[in-house]
Amino acid sequence: MKRRVFLSTTALTLSNGCLSLLASDCPNPTLEDELSYEKRDATSLFIGEGAVLVTDRDETNRFNSRVFGGAAKQWVKDTELDNKVVLGIQVGTSGESSPLQILGVERKNATTFNAYTCIAHPGQTNDWVPYAKLLRVPHDEQVPTTAILTHWEGGTKQTYP
Repeated sequence: MKRRVFLSTTALTLSNGCLSLLASDCPNPTLEDELSYEKRDATSLFIGEGAVLVTDRDETNRFNSRVFGGAAKQWVKDTELDNKVVLGIQVGTSGESSPLQILGVERKNATTFNAYTCIAHPGQTNDWVPYAKLLRVPHDEQVPTTAILTHWEGGTKQTYP
């Protein structure tokens, strides 16, 4: 009998530990005008952190050519910019951090897209590694001119204009 109690207690403790590892420390923002998007991982897009909005072919140079290339560059070139924009998002954190999650994209007003991202569990190393995503976001006839990134990391919120 003692063995059964021990085994059931151990199993419950292990399952609760696994569940807590899967629980997200990311918020669930309420989006007024949520937009659909296609996403692609990227290694690095530019120097620093924030969001870059590409609305026509001439703006692809906003991504740093030293770090941005290959399949990700082709994905941007293949985007039909008549009815979509490319939103490049990049934050930097420890190389041991959990993956960058896209929480959503919304149209805040006629000219502004807001993107929301999160890294649930920051790593403990002192290195700086870029975590980047590319998003294709459809738009109506009014092309946005501004992108704002709101990012949470380990419960701390930061906004990049």
